[in-house]
Amino acid sequence: MGEVLFYCLLLGLSAGLFFFAANVWARQTVAEVNIEKDVETVTTSPFFRMLLPFIQVVAHYIAKVPDIALDEGLGIYGDSRLQQAGILGRFRLALGRTRTYLGRQLTAAGKSDVFTPDEMLATMFLSSVILGALSVAFWQIIPATLCTLIFVTFGYYFPVLSLRDTVRRRQRKIVRQLPFSIDLLALALDAGLDFTSGLTRIVERQRGTPIAEEFGEMLRQIRYGMSRKKALQELADRTLVEDVISFSNNLIQADDLGSPIGPILRVQSEVMRVKRFQRAEKLAGEAPVKMLLPLTCFIMPTVFIVLFSPMLIEHMGWG
Repeated sequence: MGEVLFYCLLLGLSAGLFFFAANVWARQTVAEVNIEKDVETVTTSPFFRMLLPFIQVVAHYIAKVPDIALDEGLGIYGDSRLQQAGILGRFRLALGRTRTYLGRQLTAAGKSDVFTPDEMLATMFLSSVILGALSVAFWQIIPATLCTLIFVTFGYYFPVLSLRDTVRRRQRKIVRQLPFSIDLLALALDAGLDFTSGLTRIVERQRGTPIAEEFGEMLRQIRYGMSRKKALQELADRTLVEDVISFSNNLIQADDLGSPIGPILRVQSEVMRVKRFQRAEKLAGEAPVKMLLPLTCFIMPTVFIVLFSPMLIEHMGWG
């Protein structure tokens, strides 16, 4: 028993020293290639901060791998190019699609300015390696090959699932804040302000919220010379929220037809509130169905134990 404990301590100490040396090497490499970032802007997790130098080093080399961005609307021509690409070409095409998808998700999560698709790919790679190494502890319970495959697959997709969860939470915040923002914009326009000044008021009143960040980015684009139509399209593409897409399309249509924006904004905010109440009613209707499984598996057996255990004890003569 003492020898096993000694070997476990020695193994833990060796792993700690190896990780410390690897961390020092990664930080030196990051400093040499000048890719170091302020960790405060990326994450608040202490564990992720320790992994950040490794992520940056791996991402630095992943960025050197070229990809192929094939237009999905090419049809038969695109299929013929895909067939002629070969294994390497298919890999580069898959890499290009992955980078595009991760870039859109990072933009929707509000992290595109601090985290790149290549760094996200590096995070997925390192996560799969770490969990693949941890799978060794479960080889006595699950067959080694199956266990490693499960852990590596979960580790690879876990950062993507976490990113998608961040996107959904941010989108829910945008949906909740959007009707109030539209009302504020309509009031600003009725008071005689122009569209840009109304956006400025929204950004000042709701500073620090996702909707203020998105409207602030749209405001910067307009001030830098982008047309309002293009800025609204960029807003819809960044957020990937149905209500924001509808809001942008309505304003673009109003600009094309020369209609006043104020009445359209008031109708839009009212429609969004109605849709919000409908979503709440839908979730309330789904609640009993979602409660059925925990009720059947956990609550009902407990109730039966409480009710019938005294009778069973008395019948068996244990009391």
